[in-house]
Amino acid sequence: MKGRAIESKIQWWKATLAVVFLLSMILVGIFGISRMLDRSQENRSAGIVDAAGGVTQTDLKHAEELPARPPTLWGMVDHTDGNSVYVIQLPPLDQIIAQKGADLGPTYEVVVTHQTVLYKDVTSGPAIDGIVYEKVAPGELEEIENGNLVKVWGEKRGDRIVAEIFKYDNHTQLVTPSGPIN
Repeated sequence: MKGRAIESKIQWWKATLAVVFLLSMILVGIFGISRMLDRSQENRSAGIVDAAGGVTQTDLKHAEELPARPPTLWGMVDHTDGNSVYVIQLPPLDQIIAQKGADLGPTYEVVVTHQTVLYKDVTSGPAIDGIVYEKVAPGELEEIENGNLVKVWGEKRGDRIVAEIFKYDNHTQLVTPSGPIN
């Protein structure tokens, strides 16, 4: 009788370990898939507009300093007021290129606090094998100008975003058929 009880306990432990192992493998698989989906934001197709107005498709490898998750807000600076940057939300860049323009979204107040990490885009040089490697450097609130393209990661509260990370590009402007957007 004791032998059967021990055998029964061993069988129970084996079954339990098998279930735990199986659940662990499922969780590892889910985590791996979610990381792959999350990292899909790392490399995205982008259009580079040349001096003649032509669009060249390239792949963009995002800077390692920036989060892999999509930004809370992508847009264009409308104006600044103290520690607030008012940003007009833009549709995805590929949509703007495909439609040769797009409707602008709402304006959000982005609050820059002493804890916000500011980056300016310093990407330069031609694409290497069709890939543009995004580079960023520490930025300053005073450098942000109307018309700058920005990406913001932070906490959204209605029409206000408290920025954790704020990246601005002060050497790229959106151009419409009637000229640059300022």
